[in-house]
Amino acid sequence: MSKIYIEWIILLVGCINLFLAIFVAIKIPRKNFLRNYFVNFALTTSVWLFSNVILAHTDSFFWFKMAYALGTLTVSSGLVLCISFSLQRKVSFKLFSILYSIGLIFFSLCFIDGIFFIKKSTGPVTNSYTSLFLLYSGYLFSVIIFLLFRMFNCIRKFKGIQRLQAIYIFLGVLGFGIFAFLMSFLLPMFGYPQFALLDTCGTLFFVGLTAFAIVRHHLMGIDVVIKRSTIYTFMLIFVIGVYIATIFLFENVFQKFIGYYSLLSRIVAGFVIAITFLPIRNKLERIIDKVFFREKYESIKALNNLSQSLITILDLRDLMGTIVKEISQIMKVKKICLLFQNGQKNTYQVKAYVGFENYIRKVKLYNRNKLIYWLRKEKRVAVKEKLVEKDEDPGVAHVIKQIERLEADLVIPLLFGNQMIGILTLGKKKSGDIYSLEDLSLLKSIGNQASIAFANAKSYDDLKKTYLGTIEAFIKSIEAKDRYTWGHSERVVEFALKIGIEMDIPRDKIELLKYAGFLHDIGKIVIDRYILNKPSSLSKEEFEEIQLHPSVGKKIVSQVKFLEEVGDIILHHHERWDGKGYPDKLKKNRIPLLSRILCVADAFDAMTSSRPYRSKRSYLEALKEIDKYKGTQFDPLICEYFVKSFNFTSLD
Repeated sequence: MSKIYIEWIILLVGCINLFLAIFVAIKIPRKNFLRNYFVNFALTTSVWLFSNVILAHTDSFFWFKMAYALGTLTVSSGLVLCISFSLQRKVSFKLFSILYSIGLIFFSLCFIDGIFFIKKSTGPVTNSYTSLFLLYSGYLFSVIIFLLFRMFNCIRKFKGIQRLQAIYIFLGVLGFGIFAFLMSFLLPMFGYPQFALLDTCGTLFFVGLTAFAIVRHHLMGIDVVIKRSTIYTFMLIFVIGVYIATIFLFENVFQKFIGYYSLLSRIVAGFVIAITFLPIRNKLERIIDKVFFREKYESIKALNNLSQSLITILDLRDLMGTIVKEISQIMKVKKICLLFQNGQKNTYQVKAYVGFENYIRKVKLYNRNKLIYWLRKEKRVAVKEKLVEKDEDPGVAHVIKQIERLEADLVIPLLFGNQMIGILTLGKKKSGDIYSLEDLSLLKSIGNQASIAFANAKSYDDLKKTYLGTIEAFIKSIEAKDRYTWGHSERVVEFALKIGIEMDIPRDKIELLKYAGFLHDIGKIVIDRYILNKPSSLSKEEFEEIQLHPSVGKKIVSQVKFLEEVGDIILHHHERWDGKGYPDKLKKNRIPLLSRILCVADAFDAMTSSRPYRSKRSYLEALKEIDKYKGTQFDPLICEYFVKSFNFTSLD
């Protein structure tokens, strides 16, 4: 390699190291214990590299010794940096003094002729080594081994961000060692001594990856760099290959038929690249993700699937539960919490969570809360680690405090239009890994999809409430036909829900039971008012007309899509455990569970309410009646849960 090229390469690497030193000095707060050590290390390596530029240019014996002498100070500063990182604090003054004293000893020995170097009258100065130079080489080699061992232990010991930082620094030291060995020893052995001066350029691995670890550790993993580098390397090879192959075909195959036109071959090559570049790149990215980043690939795929499925969930509570459960599993998050806006009180209340104790339910954030104010203003994800860098701002400090109160690393605003309808908080990952840029991008996408889904679900929920409110008013108008049954449906709902909760049936079934309780007598709209209010016993024909109301009720509610399942509950709420009920004379467990619950609740309220043909019974009397007919009219198990759900002594 030309001497001038070597000079420029070393100078370029030195300038990059100098830039990284300045960048970290500006970017990282002073209180960061690694900041000053890194800046010192990067500046020392820059001076070391600049001395090698002078050596390459002048071939001076003085600068030859100076280059090696400065190398020992670089090694000392690297040692201080890595030991400080492994301790996670500043090194003591005693240890600092020892490490630099060793470096200064070797620094001084480099300038004493005959110790490591001897000046020769002929030939390049790079051949001026003594046998004691092995001591110098042994020192450098030992330091590299020590640093690799120290960083490897840090990788095993640390978790989360510190572990990733240790990986970056380990790779930096390893890259520096391999590059130095390749340039200083391996290539000269095979007859390429001109590359020896490039050994210092390996510092770019050490300085670059350490700077990356300190500055960007909280936003991007090294796997992203590797993946993107691999993709674009392959795509560069693909583009060059297509270009060369097209020209080759035109020169050696098509020339016989159409003649060779240089411009035509390049147009064809460009056209082929244009239509195939993006599909091949996307395919290559998926293959690399599957092979090398399978866990992340599966997570991304699952998050995308979740994003697509959210829009199909219309129940607001189901939607909230699904979001926190799925994201916690996909992202392997320890704690996740969803707070939703309460429009009337101007607060954000916890509606769903994973990993917290029940105390989290009491958390409320008002509109004046600093975190809420910041999220509404910024309309972007709040990353705790990113905010820490700016915590000199008192306002940001309050935001960080609120994020810590929620035990979160990220807070995602759920925005619908200009309104923030909720927030999603994510704590640390179970693995201790940090959130990458891809994680943040996907979570932001999920947040956008969730916001739309929440808005749709809330609209649907409001529509259901409006519809059910209309039906409730309609039921009351039916009950108004019979003054003795006023409020009957509401009481049946109350009794039925207590039984259902005592039995611990699923929430969606509880909701069906609630609707069925309100609507179980809606079929009586077709029954003559005289029959409903008759003070004496019903005739056979009149009783047969009464028996029609469950079937009529099912027909009415089945016209409404979200009440279709309620229809079957209403249809069978007068069936008996012994099979002597109506309309289908179902027996035992063939009767739907919710119908059996409704049957007990309906009968109990009927007994404890006044009727034209009898006065009401006390709760204790009704309880004895329920007990008397369990196993014949009523499901015995439901009767037991019914007893557990009430304190009859206090009620009577």
